[in-house]
Amino acid sequence: VNGQECFLEGARDYFALQERCGEAVYQGFGCCKTGWCAALLARITGETRYRQSVHRAAASILSVQGPAGDWPVVGGSPILSCDVTGEMGYHLTHYALELAAGPT
Repeated sequence: VNGQECFLEGARDYFALQERCGEAVYQGFGCCKTGWCAALLARITGETRYRQSVHRAAASILSVQGPAGDWPVVGGSPILSCDVTGEMGYHLTHYALELAAGPT
């Protein structure tokens, strides 16, 4: 975010660590953070592997969306004290905005 290369390398290293966890990082609502990190790295680096990770995280989130277009997991968001619809919508929007911005 601030243009310092040391932080980019740290983000890449952290992402590589979570990738070693395998498919588990794309299951459940926790994958929203994987997608968030991948979206930022895709924009900053332009690397395809991060873009692919964003698409996988988004697909996982959408696969558990309810028929009404929501994510009715009551209490699923401790921050919002409600279902996770707002939070999932926020993450998907963030992914789209980062990818649309393209490499910096």
